[in-house]
Amino acid sequence: MLATPIALGGPGKIVQIDESVMVRAKYHRGHQLRARQRWVFGVYDPEKKEGHIELVENREAATLIPIIQRVVVPGRAMWSAFTACCASCSVRV
Repeated sequence: MLATPIALGGPGKIVQIDESVMVRAKYHRGHQLRARQRWVFGVYDPEKKEGHIELVENREAATLIPIIQRVVVPGRAMWSAFTACCASCSVRV
């Protein structure tokens, strides 16, 4: 953890949130990998050009919402182009 907590966004500001899977695939393109998938979740403030990225166990709302609440300043709008989890839940920051 950082000694100084990061604070992204703010009143009237937009932050972008997204997730991605990291897998090691070298020569077998399209091959079903047996290795466990590693998910990362990120929050980015395009105005400050700062972001936060974190490894997560899953993409469920119960996992992602506490990260959003910890990193994003209240009173902002979020851009998201991913999972139904954030579309179906109301995140109050």
